[in-house]
Amino acid sequence: MIGTRKTPVWVKATGTIKTRIKKASFYLSRASWVPQDACDGDKAILIVVTNLRRYFQLCSRTTVSLIVRFYNPRCVTADGRSWAWSEFSIERKYRQAGKRGIYPTLGVRDPKAIRLAKKLEAVRQLRFFWRKFVRPGGRCTPAELRAAFVAFRGGEDITPNMLSRIIRSVTGLRPITPFGMKMYRGVHIAETHLGLTHNTGLPGSDC
Repeated sequence: MIGTRKTPVWVKATGTIKTRIKKASFYLSRASWVPQDACDGDKAILIVVTNLRRYFQLCSRTTVSLIVRFYNPRCVTADGRSWAWSEFSIERKYRQAGKRGIYPTLGVRDPKAIRLAKKLEAVRQLRFFWRKFVRPGGRCTPAELRAAFVAFRGGEDITPNMLSRIIRSVTGLRPITPFGMKMYRGVHIAETHLGLTHNTGLPGSDC
């Protein structure tokens, strides 16, 4: 309904340079993709170098050294022929890996990246929701606004604190507390064909 995010959400590896080199060495010697067909080697080395540069945050010299030591020995075809990479080729791929629009494959499934991706998606959804279904004037409580937003998301829940932070970041609005009840003044939820009532998104509301 709203579209999909094309840019992957990822985080960089954490830890000291020594720790990151150790993890990168394991990645190169055990976990990195080594195609059986040398024709796919160009694609594979770009993935590897991108991960070392952008995820593990390693410099060109260290990247070249680690690939020569841990990755090149694995670059062997089924019949035993080596297609190891020269230092010059690795350095050229390192420069390419720094270009805009090239992202690492590592760091995407990190719990921090997953949480960030969910937050960014919620922000994008709220912007759409706010444009379509929130109107100036009136008032609405945070609980009622949350119920409408969850209904808009097809029942996917969101914590009150996260929604409050997102609303503040997107709109600048903060709830006030007159007479001991939190509410947003100056906005209300419009009636829609989606079943969201003019204030809550739940049938029978009289907010």
